[in-house]
Amino acid sequence: MNYDFKKTMRISLCFFFVFSCSQYKDKSAPAHLFMEGAMSLSQISPKWFAAGEGDNFSSANRLIPIHKFYDVDLNEQRRSQRVRVMVTTPLSSQFLYGVHIASGQFYQKHGFCEADNGLESNSDTLIKAPVSFGILPKVINHLGEAQRIMIFGKNKQLEKYRPDQFFETRIIGAFIEHYCPFGNCANSQRWRSSVILVGIIENNEKFKAIENIYDLRQTQEWKKVENFLLYSRGYNQVFKKRYHAYRLGAIMPKVQAWRYLEEKTKRLKWSDLKQMRKSCQKIYNYLWEKVYQDSAVELKLKSLSRAQQDLLRQNQNFKKGTFFYQRFTNSFNKFYDQYGVCTKYISFSEIEKNPQKHWFLTYYTALHLVHKLGYTYNCESNQWFERTRDKQNKEGKFFENCLSENIDQAFASAPKLLEKRARKKMTSYEYISMSKSFDGRRTRVESWVKKTSLAGKCLTQNDNQQLPFYDAVMWKPKSVLKKSTKENL
Repeated sequence: MNYDFKKTMRISLCFFFVFSCSQYKDKSAPAHLFMEGAMSLSQISPKWFAAGEGDNFSSANRLIPIHKFYDVDLNEQRRSQRVRVMVTTPLSSQFLYGVHIASGQFYQKHGFCEADNGLESNSDTLIKAPVSFGILPKVINHLGEAQRIMIFGKNKQLEKYRPDQFFETRIIGAFIEHYCPFGNCANSQRWRSSVILVGIIENNEKFKAIENIYDLRQTQEWKKVENFLLYSRGYNQVFKKRYHAYRLGAIMPKVQAWRYLEEKTKRLKWSDLKQMRKSCQKIYNYLWEKVYQDSAVELKLKSLSRAQQDLLRQNQNFKKGTFFYQRFTNSFNKFYDQYGVCTKYISFSEIEKNPQKHWFLTYYTALHLVHKLGYTYNCESNQWFERTRDKQNKEGKFFENCLSENIDQAFASAPKLLEKRARKKMTSYEYISMSKSFDGRRTRVESWVKKTSLAGKCLTQNDNQQLPFYDAVMWKPKSVLKKSTKENL
């Protein structure tokens, strides 16, 4: 099988960095005509996985699953200020849910914290969401994450809402949320900022007169939500001192909110997504078929004794790429940027169809995530080290001068390093097998998801099936040479 890697790189990176906004030609009626009885729930139809290629994600009952991020169009209506949304965390939920973009599944992140966190709060009841949290389909923000929205109000239709449905809401503005990932963020540059859109349920008596976010800010509901956002999702802790992890920034009126949506977000077009999937699947298949699978020489060496291996190596010169560690080192450096983009947006393998491929790419992804967190592997000491700040942004090759046993050790230890960081309340990733949507249904994620570094008892509360697969599915060494044989190609 031949792969055009230059084309794959170009397509992958263009998909991530290039975005063109759609043109608005909506002729919908003004917003006030939608106030009463406008909301209706619509069922999401499976499209992404139905049209998939290669190893696709599927549900346990073998039905074609829904991709909750790709299978719905935004359908923005500028004149009526309406967009389609999916609720990830409903009103009164005790848990915060997120969306895993690659699999298109909602998963349970953690519970909401009470006010007992050592920080001042205006409420003692923060453990239930006072508002619905959702996402806009096929829209990502400047951080590469699903665009979030808060939805005020409730009605009988919303009480029946399920995770496989969507509806339309009216945008009345937005606000900027600042997040401090660790420490006290005394340096303002360490705060991460994102824009959260604000919408309202149309046929709701309490909010039908609300025309903009400034009107909403005068209500008691906004004050409750503001307090909830500041205190319910944990805090930073340095030794025994606690610091705010969130703060609210500037308010954006609806005109500015729409301008942000048009100009600062990325709309994922169906044609681009399909091309992205095709390119990423080529990389995944190459890693599995050309990198992981044993070469003819490796297969032969496996059947030989140590003495026979030494004799063969003395009488034969092996070309570069004969051994796994050589193929891996070359591909890891060659596709480093593209692989990071691919795993964020495209699922790589269905575990039931090809479990061996799934676990190999899961370990491979763990190595990638460890590097993303700022580590590099020292093959002389067989240990992971944090890269110094002056080398963080400099290009360089990973796993230089590593031999087969070094690469095996790196694969085996990468997931353990991620778990160690998580235990120390440092930004990390955890592998989730199964999770839950807010309706109690099990969802299959089978992937790495980001884990918060914040503190708080509520952050350990979830119903996820987290698999320490380095124990359950141990890395099988790829070195084919006996221990006394040196690889000095």
